[in-house]
Amino acid sequence: MSNTLFDLFVNQKSAKEIWETLETRYGGDDAGRKKYVVGKWLQFHMTDDKPIMDQVHEYENLVADVLSEAYQCYQRKDQQKPNHKQHAQTTPQVNLAETEEVIAAVVVEANLVENKSDWILDTGASKHFCSNKELFQELKEAADGECVYMGNSATAGVLGKGKVLLKLTSGKTLALQDVLYVPSLRRNLISGSLLNKVGLKIVLEADKVIITKNGDFIGKDI
Repeated sequence: MSNTLFDLFVNQKSAKEIWETLETRYGGDDAGRKKYVVGKWLQFHMTDDKPIMDQVHEYENLVADVLSEAYQCYQRKDQQKPNHKQHAQTTPQVNLAETEEVIAAVVVEANLVENKSDWILDTGASKHFCSNKELFQELKEAADGECVYMGNSATAGVLGKGKVLLKLTSGKTLALQDVLYVPSLRRNLISGSLLNKVGLKIVLEADKVIITKNGDFIGKDI
């Protein structure tokens, strides 16, 4: 049994409860299933009576569930004009070219108190997102129609893309490239996967985010 299914059933005490959970999650209409998945994500909170890594694992499973239920917004370029160069590429290269047309992957927005200076590390986000224009060092306007699809079935407009510099507790600066400017978000999101791709290691310790690179301490508590 996969970790996701085990986490789903581990708290169920009878076959009937497991069946009802399956019906709620995988049966019924799409709207009901999406509400169930997003509702589980919104209700998640950290507690002191569980190991922190177990809770991180649980959170990542919830994020994966939301991502699997959502769709991606596409901004197609030159739709009426065939791209012969793209079709001549090998399969991995074609997939890369198609991915570049995706404006942004899913963002899940919780009903949090608004604070446009705070940043949240999201292991499920495939892009960095910022709702505060003043935090950008560089910003270019986005094309009309660019958007992100929210976990609550709404869309949010992308107004630009640029560079954000974050001061860490170590005194060093973390430069975030290609950050999407989405003013309707209540929180700024840092993609954990993008940090990993540039060689940064992220560890959660005592409710703090520890960032290192090649064994050297970079900073903590974004």
